[in-house]
Amino acid sequence: MKNLVPVEYKKQRILITAQLAKAYGTEEKRISENFTRNQARYVEGKHFFLLQGEALKEFKEAYPQIADTLKFTSILYLWTEKGAWLHAKSLNTDKAWEAYEMLVDEYYRLIDVDQKSGTKHVPAWDRIAIGEIRFAKEFAKAVGIRPERAVAVALARIEKETGKQLADYRRELPAVEKQDAELLTPSQIGAQFNLKANRVNLLLEEMGLQYGIREAGKTKERLVKRNPWRLTEKGKEFGIMQDSSKQTTSGKWEGFQILWSEKAVDAVKDFLAQKGSAEINGDPADSADKENGEYPLN
Repeated sequence: MKNLVPVEYKKQRILITAQLAKAYGTEEKRISENFTRNQARYVEGKHFFLLQGEALKEFKEAYPQIADTLKFTSILYLWTEKGAWLHAKSLNTDKAWEAYEMLVDEYYRLIDVDQKSGTKHVPAWDRIAIGEIRFAKEFAKAVGIRPERAVAVALARIEKETGKQLADYRRELPAVEKQDAELLTPSQIGAQFNLKANRVNLLLEEMGLQYGIREAGKTKERLVKRNPWRLTEKGKEFGIMQDSSKQTTSGKWEGFQILWSEKAVDAVKDFLAQKGSAEINGDPADSADKENGEYPLN
């Protein structure tokens, strides 16, 4: 992709059919056939430009480096980024989709800072924005935080990287609900029920709001030492994952913790009421190991 001759028409990057076919690992004939078969989907000026006659002659003169390949061409199609996407969709091969992604990153959405000085191409600001927001959404899904929180971080990063002010977009983000205005740790929840944090975590696990990552001990399974708890899909309605990384003398300790809303406190209260008062304080003889997240190995 990096060896492609930059070609522009009407102030946007385009590719001729030969370049597109080579990038997608197919023949020019296949590109033409796909276009003919799906021509109703293509809009001139949006997906492609059609050059012939004087317009084609001027184009050849403007780009002598590719003029030889167009010597006997009387009609020329120029494919925009959106046109390249339709062709990738028609081919629907892994190679075509991979090539399309690379074309977007390394060709279509690059801008020249200074061609004379040889300064490297830099991504257009919208490409940076798309990448940041896409990552934010995937990150939110992976670790169980709310998408709007991750997007807020993405907007801040976009502003820092591009210098663009995105306050208008930020104002459109959903406001934090009143019940989520104050988020609580398991210790803070436990204080309301005279329970230890470990006991609260196990109750939240029993309720299906989170699950623990365990490892085998000598005789029992035990919770891993770092970041042992994860939100379940159900739990995402009651809590969020928050970065709790700390700087230590030996380096940065990467970590996160789950913080719970008042809605979770109400759920714990209802759950304990159903289990009965005996379960609220627990049986010391039976729960000592469980409070440490330890269970006998089968």
